[in-house]
Amino acid sequence: MSRVAVEDDRLGFEITSVAVDNRHRKVARFACIECAETIDVTIAPGGKMVPELLAQSARNHGWDVDAYRKNRIRCPAHTSKRRATDTDTELRRHEARMANLKPDVVPLREPTTDQRVMIRRLLEKHFDEGLGYYVEDWSDDRVAEEASVPRAVVERSREASYGPIRVSAETLAFKKQIAALRAKVNDQVTAVEQLADAVKGDAAAIRRQLDELDKRIGGTIKGAA
Repeated sequence: MSRVAVEDDRLGFEITSVAVDNRHRKVARFACIECAETIDVTIAPGGKMVPELLAQSARNHGWDVDAYRKNRIRCPAHTSKRRATDTDTELRRHEARMANLKPDVVPLREPTTDQRVMIRRLLEKHFDEGLGYYVEDWSDDRVAEEASVPRAVVERSREASYGPIRVSAETLAFKKQIAALRAKVNDQVTAVEQLADAVKGDAAAIRRQLDELDKRIGGTIKGAA
């Protein structure tokens, strides 16, 4: 159970303490604005708290979260009802965050307007938002290569506008193998059925020939008698 909850309007979550096996650990608690569902993300003891990394951990579990805005937190059940966020809006939000970084932190190189348009076009064409995976052989890396931007830019844009990847590349590879094997089996079944039809046709022709020979032989024997 929670012992302490720390409110901070600058964050999209509460910092609280929970008891696990008689030990307390500090967590970041994200609460869905649509229901009472919450998710706790462990904050490493003694480590530096990085809100965006905590938010990413929640996203990995299907949540739609913003590290700095509580009114954008939605659990997986309500993720499909989230307010649509385009790529430009998310990039502007990121730029605002970058402005608050310490001088020794190197900000991500932001894409140009043309690159943003290309990222959006490629995601719309090759990423299935409903199922949560790239179609064919596309990936964040390939989109980044096509748009000539860092992979992190594509990942951030996809997470914001189209949602997380819910089906791994390994799973998709297995699905392709299964589809290929199923197609091979279907082809072989079709070939066997065609061969069976051909054999039936040949057998019928041979029967007709035998019947004709029987008639001829029977007529010859009668004539000889």
